[in-house]
Amino acid sequence: MFSGNANVAARLEGDEMRRSVNALGVTVALLIAMMALAGQAAAAATQVANDNFADAEEIVSFPFTEEFGFGDEATAESSDPVACLGTQHPHTVWYHVTAPRDGDMQFFVSTIAGAGVVILDDSLTVIACSYNVADRSASVIRTVSAGDSIYFMAALEDPSTALVSVRYLIPQPTVTLVVDRSATLSKTGTVTVTGELMCDVITTGSVTLSLTQSRGRKTATSTGGVYGVPCTPDGTRWAVALSSQTETAFSQGDATVAAQADAYGDLGNGSASTDAIVRIRKG
Repeated sequence: MFSGNANVAARLEGDEMRRSVNALGVTVALLIAMMALAGQAAAAATQVANDNFADAEEIVSFPFTEEFGFGDEATAESSDPVACLGTQHPHTVWYHVTAPRDGDMQFFVSTIAGAGVVILDDSLTVIACSYNVADRSASVIRTVSAGDSIYFMAALEDPSTALVSVRYLIPQPTVTLVVDRSATLSKTGTVTVTGELMCDVITTGSVTLSLTQSRGRKTATSTGGVYGVPCTPDGTRWAVALSSQTETAFSQGDATVAAQADAYGDLGNGSASTDAIVRIRKG
């Protein structure tokens, strides 16, 4: 009995040792695999082309947008300015802009972990800075004149999720609204009113209007609009189709149009309104 128990105990001990060795082997294999993946990720990391000041990317068209992704790596140079960042930032990229025209220019950076914007003039003097971790983005707006030379350093808390943009802000537009004096009546009773929308800057806008036609005690009325209309100095034609929203249908003859246009700017919106008598004719 004693000898048999010893043999059983030995077998159990041997099984336990084999299980421990197997578990250790699995653990070692997992560690090796994790180290290999880490090595692959490190090998896949690529230093962005404009990582250093000397390689600042030239921005020549607006709006400008650049996105960074997984594997993109940005480092720091000892000459990078500290400015409002508090300390030299470990991940920076550089841009250069020669302003093509006068206006208000916005420099914007965002990452999932925060960002900074540092603006320098041609003598490399810091003239503006913004740093924000809590809101994950930073922005600087500068009034520029045509020919101004500007360097832009973007500080990226997380380079793999970074978005950088530079654009001119749209000023408050001056809007001109024209309503054609002739409208078209379809066989189904729909009236199409047309006109033109113009702005002194390039933006988008909308045209809303009401059409009213009275015949004795009966009145046909309708409201409608068109949205996302390009608003430019060259003008954009627009058309709004209206069906009467009362029991009385539109017919040939005069009708009153009350129209309003709105156009959108970063520094304020513009609007224009007009009332006109239009002649409805069969199309």
